[in-house]
Amino acid sequence: MEYDFVIQKVPDNNANEVKDTTMKVNKLNFDAKIINEGTTTVNGMPAYHIVYTMKDPNVSEEMKNSLYLIEKGNNVYALEFKAYSVVNFDKYAKISEDILTTYK
Repeated sequence: MEYDFVIQKVPDNNANEVKDTTMKVNKLNFDAKIINEGTTTVNGMPAYHIVYTMKDPNVSEEMKNSLYLIEKGNNVYALEFKAYSVVNFDKYAKISEDILTTYK
């Protein structure tokens, strides 16, 4: 597999806390390194966006992921795009953008 998309509802209303916890776990277990992070919008909704690399022991190459965290009601929605090789990340950028435009 080259690319994967995951959407998850997290029972928390603070995207910053979800981001901190997620990245803490990823750094500890997968040697994650943040490349870029900041705020953006997804279909007019504020979102926290993180791009990072990680080394999953079950994957032969270093991965590159893009994570969007959106607060909605009492939940945070995590939309994560995973490229199972850093070199394939840009190859799937258009698909990621198309999926983001459908999120409501």
